[in-house]
Amino acid sequence: MKRNQGYSLVELIVVIAIMAVLTGTVAISVSAVGGFKAKECTKNIQSYINKTRVSTMGKNSVVLHLYKGADDAFYAQTITNGTTDAAQQIGKKTVTVKYTDGDDLTSMSELDTTGVYIEFDRSSGAMKLPASGPSIYVHKITVSQGSKNYVITIYRETGKVVVE
Repeated sequence: MKRNQGYSLVELIVVIAIMAVLTGTVAISVSAVGGFKAKECTKNIQSYINKTRVSTMGKNSVVLHLYKGADDAFYAQTITNGTTDAAQQIGKKTVTVKYTDGDDLTSMSELDTTGVYIEFDRSSGAMKLPASGPSIYVHKITVSQGSKNYVITIYRETGKVVVE
């Protein structure tokens, strides 16, 4: 009669290899999901900026208002021909949204309840100083969550929007 004294070395190596593969798969999945909300918020902001520019170049006067709500989520609201549309949530409170009027990403202001206004010129599509809110050209907007960072650049002269 043969006595079973434990696991063989081969069995141990197989179990460790299976655990390593599972751990790697879980780590990749978690890191991919970790920045999802930041990416979604970035796409929403880019979409609203582009819609505002296109609508302005049509027959409407449109101003985009981006701000942080009382619930710490982020919202976009358009003002079309003086009429304020309903606010739409564009980002969860787990993301951070900052903006600057220059290229320096180290001195950015966090988006707050006052927010920022973005307006375009009807004839050229270039940015113009908004009539309401802070009188600044928003040049860069960063959206971050954890280690994921997305930068939205709005070119003042053309109104072109690029996500990096």
